[in-house]
Amino acid sequence: MNFSRTCILLATASYTTAQVYYPDWQGGTNVCLNDGLEPHWMTLNSYTEPTLDGCCVKYFKWNYNACMNDTIVGSGDWYVNYEDKKCVQDCASATSPPGCTYFGGLATPTETLYTDALSCCESKLAYIASGLCQANSMDMVYAGSELWRPDYENSRCVQDCEVSNTTCVLPGGIVEDSATSLYADAATCCSTGLSYLSSELCEANSDPTSTGTGKYFQDAENGMCKMDEDDATCPVGYTCERATSNSGTLYETEAKCCESMPWLSSDLCVALTSGVPSEQWFVADIQDEGCVQDCNAVEAAVPEPWCGTITNVATKTYASITECCSKQLSWIDSARCNATSLGGTIVGSAEWYVADYSTGKCVQDCDAVGTPVTCLQPGGLAESSTELFADAEACCESRLSYLNVGLCNATSNGATYTGSEEWIVDYENTRCVQDCDTTTATCVLPGGIIEDSSTKTYADAAACCAAKLSYLDTDLCESNSNPASNGTAKYFADIENGLCKLDQETATCPTGYTCSRATVGSGKLYDTETACCTASLPYIDSDLCVARTTGVTSEKWFLNDIADGGCVQDCNATAAAVPEPWCGTITDIGTKMYDTASACCSKQLSWIDSATCEEVSTTGAAAEYVPTEKWYYSIDNKCVQDCDTVGTPSAACVSPGGVADGNGETLFDTAALCCAKKFSFMDGDLCEARSVGNYTNLYYMDYTTEGDKCTKDCDPASADPACGGSPGDLSVKLFADATSCCSEKLGWADQAQCVAESNGVAYNGTESYYIDWSVTKCAKDCEGAAPCGGLADKWMTTYASAADCCAVLKWVDPNECLIA
Repeated sequence: MNFSRTCILLATASYTTAQVYYPDWQGGTNVCLNDGLEPHWMTLNSYTEPTLDGCCVKYFKWNYNACMNDTIVGSGDWYVNYEDKKCVQDCASATSPPGCTYFGGLATPTETLYTDALSCCESKLAYIASGLCQANSMDMVYAGSELWRPDYENSRCVQDCEVSNTTCVLPGGIVEDSATSLYADAATCCSTGLSYLSSELCEANSDPTSTGTGKYFQDAENGMCKMDEDDATCPVGYTCERATSNSGTLYETEAKCCESMPWLSSDLCVALTSGVPSEQWFVADIQDEGCVQDCNAVEAAVPEPWCGTITNVATKTYASITECCSKQLSWIDSARCNATSLGGTIVGSAEWYVADYSTGKCVQDCDAVGTPVTCLQPGGLAESSTELFADAEACCESRLSYLNVGLCNATSNGATYTGSEEWIVDYENTRCVQDCDTTTATCVLPGGIIEDSSTKTYADAAACCAAKLSYLDTDLCESNSNPASNGTAKYFADIENGLCKLDQETATCPTGYTCSRATVGSGKLYDTETACCTASLPYIDSDLCVARTTGVTSEKWFLNDIADGGCVQDCNATAAAVPEPWCGTITDIGTKMYDTASACCSKQLSWIDSATCEEVSTTGAAAEYVPTEKWYYSIDNKCVQDCDTVGTPSAACVSPGGVADGNGETLFDTAALCCAKKFSFMDGDLCEARSVGNYTNLYYMDYTTEGDKCTKDCDPASADPACGGSPGDLSVKLFADATSCCSEKLGWADQAQCVAESNGVAYNGTESYYIDWSVTKCAKDCEGAAPCGGLADKWMTTYASAADCCAVLKWVDPNECLIA
């Protein structure tokens, strides 16, 4: 009798209510028992279960059916068998339960069960094609789904079916894995699975009956396009081949395909694609000096052109001979290139070129005069690479540019060249001359024929001078360039002689002037002698320079000899309107000049009395010198007077120092001025007192004497006890009174005592009181009997009265506070 698992579980649970199940590990049966003999430790550690099913599931899941005493017959549902890669039924045998055709044994409690094989396959074996998995699980033969999948190798889509499947259009074998995407038709498969391919190409490749798309793809190697077509159906002249994934884009026409290869001639590409000549022109060999045509000479409508074969697909082609010659053989004359290309006769262009550089001329591209008509100077047919020019002048300018163009042009045309008569520079003679020889009557200043083009020419002498001799005075250059000129009548410096010369021929030189033709070394030229002297000879007196330039005297004054005691005049004694002034001759052009004798004396002989100097200068001799009684410097650190004896020549002479006639001393009107200028280190009052033999009666600090006091500057022999004589240090500072001197020089001393002793008065204190701490009593600031305690020191505090002082000594009896 068979029992279901549920029935058995209910029965065992009812029968064993009082007992528990435990795993029989010690007995080795690998089942659960409920004989009541379970070890005590299992009970303590919860290794027991209340039901057989619970114990078997927990401890013997792998031996579940035996553990359950083989009482489970299965559900008949489906579970996975990973080892065989299929799903099987949950049953003990093919008949237990009944109808269990695809049994795989009893499922373990952990297995997931499914109602049918397809559901099990899709869930547990999802990596296997579901149809294949279902067929394998139910022992059926699988013919495929007939859906479409990509065939990457052949750039197409095929069907999921065997070749033996007669209903398949394009069998591609059985798809065994679920990872392969399948599509309902070839179009969907192509657009999704092979989207990088042209959809038309993919669909054509997926159709066994297709002969190709009839479109075009690039064959860059051969410079053409191929047609996607089977050979059997390929049009005549075309190259056909079935396109693949590597064929690239497909184009509707050969023209569009060829345009996609811009490095190729489109016309040539189309011609190669369709198998016919392009009729385009190209250069086959540069040495041929012409173009050839891509054509069939036999079949050509016009048999004259030279047909050729293109061997390089990258060859540049052109629609006409003219364009080919212009673009590919531009250095060859176009008519020559056209004629060569058409196999014609070459007669030359009659244009100009250089056949032989040593001749220094250009010739024409022709063989004989008159062939062609314009051929007058034949030089033979030019090489195709030779540059040609429209006329001889253009040829000379371009190819013989180092020659004078006019000379080259005349020689090329067989003419005689007489020069351009334009102006060129003559550096040697600092002028400009003309491009012509002496035989040219119209030339003003012939300089010979110019043969080279490096010599620059100018329209006139002025332009030539401005451009090539700009360092020269413009008038000088133009004058030198004019044979009729006798000079510019301008002035230039003669540094050596201290004057300016006139740029003039000596024959026309004004009286008194020095004339000479200026050269490049003459320097700048000036319109007037004054401008020349001022600018070029600034170290010479301008009036003197102008006078020397014009040949006259300046009438200005200068110092000739310091021993003369006066100035002399630059004049001509004989010609002078007033002959009395002493005229002299200047030997040093750098001599300083003055407008008047007075100014000369003031600047050059300032130590001499101005009146005396002027008298000597204007009469030639001075009157007997009369002492001025003015003051001058003495080495005795005082000022003395210009006189010999006190009272002579007048009472004003109080400090005679000797007559200063010509001794070079500076004289001052007063002793104060002399002291201020000559003895600025000394107090002015002291200097003046010394100068007149007197004292200042001012006070000074004499550090050589004892005591804190100042000394009075007065006669020590006088009755004044403060007098100490003049200071030994002449730079000492003097003060108006003793108070000022003590305050500034003896600020640390008792000021009252300092002032009294400085004035020669004995100091006897201030009559104030101070504390004598040695006896702790108050004493009076004075010398003598008590309460005098002697003079107080400066640091001591003094008090106006005895009461004030005793008030400080509060602890002393007021009656005993004063010194007695």
